[in-house]
Amino acid sequence: MDLLSIDAWSDCEGWNWNQWYTVENDIYFAYSELTTRKILAFLRKSGFLTEQSRGKLRVEDDGYNYVIENRNTGEPLLALAYGQYID
Repeated sequence: MDLLSIDAWSDCEGWNWNQWYTVENDIYFAYSELTTRKILAFLRKSGFLTEQSRGKLRVEDDGYNYVIENRNTGEPLLALAYGQYID
């Protein structure tokens, strides 16, 4: 998977990705071990999220990315892109 930093804008229907930037390539998770908790813990341990983010984020699966969003606003912040690996 690749870790993406997301630039998004809000409209009346939600958030749209304006642009994204690759932060890290080839991040590996065993799919049997992949949970929201493990994703957020990995991102904190790796320095991509701060400890202050605890309880403020959620992870949504859009079918191609695990999107890390602000829990209150739904703003996408980061994404783990796995869609390019789907056959």
